[in-house]
Amino acid sequence: MPINKASIAGYVADTGETLAIDDRYRLPSGVPDRFNDSFDIAYGYRSRSMLCFPLTTYNECVVGVVQLINRRRPGGRKPPPFTPAQRELILPFNQIVGSAIERALMFERIVGKNAKLRERNRTLDTQRPRSPRCRTRPKTPSS
Repeated sequence: MPINKASIAGYVADTGETLAIDDRYRLPSGVPDRFNDSFDIAYGYRSRSMLCFPLTTYNECVVGVVQLINRRRPGGRKPPPFTPAQRELILPFNQIVGSAIERALMFERIVGKNAKLRERNRTLDTQRPRSPRCRTRPKTPSS
C-alpha cells in the first residue's frame, strides 16, 4: 500500500517515529490531520489517546504501522494518555513483529521464485529434443 504522508499512520511509516497523541482532536503541531471521524460520529465514540508506531525489520526498514487507540483503565471513563513506560514496552514488539513480517515476505518471494523455476523447468523439458538412450559399450580390459 502506498504511504500517504497526510495521515497519522502514513506519517509514522514515512518518518519511522513513534507518535503518542493525548487527544486525537487536539493534535500537536506538525502532525498531519487526516482522520476519518465518521465512525466516531456514527457510534458516539471519541477517539482520544493514540499510540502509533512503526513495525521495523532488522535493518530498520518500516514494513507496517500499528495504531493503538483509546487506552483503557479499569473504572475510568475518559481514556488516559499512553505513558512513557507503555511507549517503551512497544520497542521490542515492533522489531519482533516487523522481523516476522520480513521473514514472511521473504518466504513468499522464495515460494514465488520456486514456482517460476518449476514452470521454467517444465517448459524446458517439453522443448528439449528427445534422444534415444545411449548404449554403453562393454569395457575392454587394458593391457
